[in-house]
Amino acid sequence: MRNNNKLKVYVYAIAKNEAQFVNKWVDSMSEADGIYVMLDGTTTDNTEQLLIQRGVHVKKRIIKPWRFDKARNESLKLVPKDADVCVCTDLDEIFSKGWRAVIEEKWIKGETNQAKYKFWHNAWNPNAVPNVFDYSKIHDRNNFYWKWAVHEYIFPKDKNFSANVVFLDGVKLNHYPDLSKKRSYKNILEAAIKKEPNEIRYLQLLAEEYISCGDLDDADRIVARLMKNKNIKYPYDICMTYKMACLVAEKRQQYDVLKKLCYECISKIDYCKWFYAELGDTLVLHLKDYKLGISFLEKALTIQNDVITARETEWNDKARIYNDISIGYYHLQDYKKAIEFIDMAIKVNINQHCVETYENNKILCQNALKNQNNKNGKKQ
Repeated sequence: MRNNNKLKVYVYAIAKNEAQFVNKWVDSMSEADGIYVMLDGTTTDNTEQLLIQRGVHVKKRIIKPWRFDKARNESLKLVPKDADVCVCTDLDEIFSKGWRAVIEEKWIKGETNQAKYKFWHNAWNPNAVPNVFDYSKIHDRNNFYWKWAVHEYIFPKDKNFSANVVFLDGVKLNHYPDLSKKRSYKNILEAAIKKEPNEIRYLQLLAEEYISCGDLDDADRIVARLMKNKNIKYPYDICMTYKMACLVAEKRQQYDVLKKLCYECISKIDYCKWFYAELGDTLVLHLKDYKLGISFLEKALTIQNDVITARETEWNDKARIYNDISIGYYHLQDYKKAIEFIDMAIKVNINQHCVETYENNKILCQNALKNQNNKNGKKQ
């Protein structure tokens, strides 16, 4: 039973050249009382016409230099002042049906300020490990603003404000991006860092951009700045800084350096899954220290909540860890254990790209065990 049927719920978004998403997105957002879009003034396709045809309120803006927080704040200005609930999404995101009813059930007018719900980041890839985490881009009209040039987020206008947050059970926002678009935030981040040279978040994100582009010398430069930053105190920031350094070392195949960095981070933050898994993987696959590698991989399996990988699935994939452990036991010639763990990898695996690899690894282990048994039989 709904506790409030008089809520005014509005959706708002920013967009550029997203005509392909318009109809599905509007269908999903049509449960709102109104939809508002700030369209980037440099748009060249017919996104604007399609949105208007579907009854969406559209306003064009040119933001130079482009920053996502500025764009979000401009789009929020379009939402009517009498809104009770503001729902921010992107055009490549689709809500599960019935989301409005859940808001009406959970949201108490005049009391609730923000809502959390599930976001399926890689909904577009049914073969990948589902990357689902809490999202909170639903909020009241007057207490929040957007911050960060990229990967922007909502913050209270008043630092002392404590939001009353509800969780929208059953609501999921599914992400279906255009994978043909190659996006880089390098220029935006470089401009942001010129204004805020010691901002840890920007430095971490820029290092990540440089690594993805293969600009390892630039990444090294940014990582060095992070390592010297005296404001890096929180576990997330410590781990993200070391992760960037590890990724550079991995790209350069400097596995001894990667090992040293993992040990350093673990000595400071001993509950971050990423470093145990990465270290175990490196020891098994590259440094050939199989027993030690297995011990770190098994430790990684015991850590449920990671510090840094809300959006990442690289080491949330148990199948990959089981496979690494199996490889370790294979090289230790404990083929029974190797088969045990590769069976576990096959059992929990949902990534279809890995099926053939895991099955071939199992055959190798079975053949090795058979040969070992034959040799032992001959010796007897």
